[in-house]
Amino acid sequence: SVAIAEGQQGSQVFVVEGDTATLRKVTISRTVGESTIVKDGLQSGEQVITSGQLRVTSGGKVRIREQAVATEEPK
Repeated sequence: SVAIAEGQQGSQVFVVEGDTATLRKVTISRTVGESTIVKDGLQSGEQVITSGQLRVTSGGKVRIREQAVATEEPK
């Protein structure tokens, strides 16, 4: 998935909290094509940065240009 980066701490994503980016460790369940199922580390409804991650720093200010809604995996 475009939002997930592999770092020294494992899989990570930037989550938007207000107008600030926060780097968060996530656990991946599986990846199918361009879709990734996150097992742990995110809550339903949280906004994840999907583009421009190379210019984002944890604690840095962000601006939302457009929103996409992710779907939950069927149980």
